[in-house]
Amino acid sequence: MSKEGFGNFIFILFLLLGFLIAGFLFCLSLRLFSLETFFLRINYLLYSNLLNQLILGLLSILLIIWLIWLAGKKMQYNREDFAILQKTPLGEVKISLASIKPLIVKVLKEFKEVKEAKPELYLQKNGELKVVLNLGVEQEARIAELSERIQQRLKDYLLEAGGIKAQEVTININKIFCQEIEQIEDKQK
Repeated sequence: MSKEGFGNFIFILFLLLGFLIAGFLFCLSLRLFSLETFFLRINYLLYSNLLNQLILGLLSILLIIWLIWLAGKKMQYNREDFAILQKTPLGEVKISLASIKPLIVKVLKEFKEVKEAKPELYLQKNGELKVVLNLGVEQEARIAELSERIQQRLKDYLLEAGGIKAQEVTININKIFCQEIEQIEDKQK
């Protein structure tokens, strides 16, 4: 779902909810039904048998899951809007976090020991960038030395290419690719 589609969906949902509440209040004002009778019928409908209670419980759970999903989508869209703001004598320059990821991937491609990369970007409260790299590396890689080289190269490149100062570059090695073991496993199959 696109950001614009999401916004339209939420708008329509609130319109429907508003019309529903307004219609209910309007019907009450015209005395088309009494509030007491309405609640008695709802009470009877819900508690007359166990199946109705189960259906209501399932609908409640589905509604909660759907609302959590909507909140997650909204937070995802808000995160995409984060940008690093740089002020120059001629005006402002905004660089979105999404546009920085390709720069990071370009730097990581320079290191042949890196076989897998999933960069995550966080904008700190002070406006500086924190980069978290989740990497998969070759077995032969010297992790400490490789990590230091990647951190330094990435900080230098981001500063050079976009004037972006990375406050912190954290590297998590989540996978080590072992070619010998993979070859043995292939032979056994």
